Amino acid sequence: MSELVTSTTLLDETYVEIFIDSENKVIVARWKGFLKSDQMEKGMNTLINNISKKGITKHLSDHTELKVLSSDLQKRLVEDGLPAFERVGITKLAVKTADDIFAVATVEKVNNTTQIGKMTIKSFNTDQQCLDWLNE
Repeated sequence: MSELVTSTTLLDETYVEIFIDSENKVIVARWKGFLKSDQMEKGMNTLINNISKKGITKHLSDHTELKVLSSDLQKRLVEDGLPAFERVGITKLAVKTADDIFAVATVEKVNNTTQIGKMTIKSFNTDQQCLDWLNE
């Protein structure tokens, strides 16, 4: 499969870069640092609005530069964010995990406690692994 290519940048902030890879038909979010509630909300709204408008079904959420997510943000992601992705059409969500053991634990906690309709969530270590699975 082809590698990740930025075709359209939707949001470029210190805490997240969101873009569409039109070749792979994937919306990508590269999260960075310690997220605040309003930052997560802005990123999630950008994702949800564009997934819906552009008819995208695959999402790659890159957590390699993300620090620990507060339990409040984890809860909001599980209760609101992930179900919203499923509602607007995401069927596959690949999570690229960080090397940081605490960040990995956060991702695993969120993913292992979430059953979201028809959406499947899997974690990987590289962009290529994410893309291979998303393009299956």
